[in-house]
Amino acid sequence: MNKFNSSLKPRFKGTIELLYLKNNQLVFNNVITRNYIILEIDEISDFFLRQINGENTIKDIKDLVRRKFARDFSEDVDNYLNYLYQKNIIEFTDIAIPSDLKRYSNQIHFFRNFLQFNNAHEIQSLLSSKKVCILGLGGTGSHIAYSLCAMGVGTLILNDPDHVEEKNLTRQALYCENDVGKLKSSVAKEKLSSINSSVSIITFDRRISQASDLEDIIKGADLVVNCMDDPNMEYTSMIVDDICQKMNIPFITGGGYSAHQTSLGYLIIPKKTMCFPCIRKAIHNHDGDLRPFLSEKRDIDYGSVVGIASIVANLQVLEAIKFLTNFSSPVIINQHIELDFIHLSFHKKNLLEYIHEPCNRCAHLKGGEKMKVRVVKEEKNGGLICLGTRLFKLVC
Repeated sequence: MNKFNSSLKPRFKGTIELLYLKNNQLVFNNVITRNYIILEIDEISDFFLRQINGENTIKDIKDLVRRKFARDFSEDVDNYLNYLYQKNIIEFTDIAIPSDLKRYSNQIHFFRNFLQFNNAHEIQSLLSSKKVCILGLGGTGSHIAYSLCAMGVGTLILNDPDHVEEKNLTRQALYCENDVGKLKSSVAKEKLSSINSSVSIITFDRRISQASDLEDIIKGADLVVNCMDDPNMEYTSMIVDDICQKMNIPFITGGGYSAHQTSLGYLIIPKKTMCFPCIRKAIHNHDGDLRPFLSEKRDIDYGSVVGIASIVANLQVLEAIKFLTNFSSPVIINQHIELDFIHLSFHKKNLLEYIHEPCNRCAHLKGGEKMKVRVVKEEKNGGLICLGTRLFKLVC
């Protein structure tokens, strides 16, 4: 149990909504996460909870309760505050954001929706220590680079051999008309450094044709994001999977466009999730006996718009942040998720259901080490909170 300093000033989080139910029940509803707890309360706990206002110190609250009911409830108040803190219902106004993290205050407030305040700025500090490699700075890669830089990832490694073209300006971040003809990696470094000078930017302009081409580029990375689409995402993801499996580096395959639908890609963690060849096989098995009618290779340009590119990129950014900081569990693991922008609907397939053969590279059937995930679970009918002379039952 936490032992709080009596000078701290507790308050209910801004995301917590307090609602009365019948039979002296009080709902603590988190309007962001939709998690809630219902407690039975009486006159003592009702008065105690009303003193949690961000102005009273813990000592003040104990004194007020003692004077009101002519009895010392100090230990009970500590227990109750500790419970509310552990359940992410209260925070303390006295804990300030470190000066070097002030620019990230909005992000820290976002993390506070899921974590305690002091842990929230630790998440930001952790993010600042991470190194992410982005392969390809086109429609998705440029937006991913921008967002990760703005969010304060410590080091970005960027690789793209291409030059900025006029047609890139309609959907790719970081580039403007004056950049046409310049190397994308050089332009990206200049723009990103002006957005966040605390982020270290390392660039390459290497064309990738085999796994060994990537070894020195991705070395030391905490995460690789593959956005290379030349000749296509499937081909480049096989190369990235090969080297990342050997170097034990997690990676995300960038989503591919298909008119108004796009895949959100996959987070692949060596020896913990399906590898990319197994993902391909699972998708093939899902398609069953379907085979291409035309055997010749066709050059199809589905096209895209900036809205699709930026949305897909930033969904992948959120998944990357989840993985890098563990503030929440990533979703794009062993899942095929498509987003239909016309109907604004998601389509999900659990790929583990479509793969049955063992694999020597990944962990989908070998009982490999499981990824540690945070499970949010509330006690059901039996948790007890003690305040004063009465046990307060945790209803749900």
